[in-house]
Amino acid sequence: MRRELLGPSFYEISKRYTEEDIDELVKSMLQGSSKKWGKFSMPPQKLTKEEAYTIAKWIIVLKNKSH
Repeated sequence: MRRELLGPSFYEISKRYTEEDIDELVKSMLQGSSKKWGKFSMPPQKLTKEEAYTIAKWIIVLKNKSH
């Protein structure tokens, strides 16, 4: 069974944000967010702050990868 995805891909996120937005991405991961990508909310993720920073930095560099 295939589940419908509600949020954007990591690549789509990377196109919207820059390195200056890493703190904002980390905050969204740790505290959750609402209506940034449509009508759905993202619940807080079970990550350490260090893990969230690592993921946010990785997401940002995806825009530089060829698709």
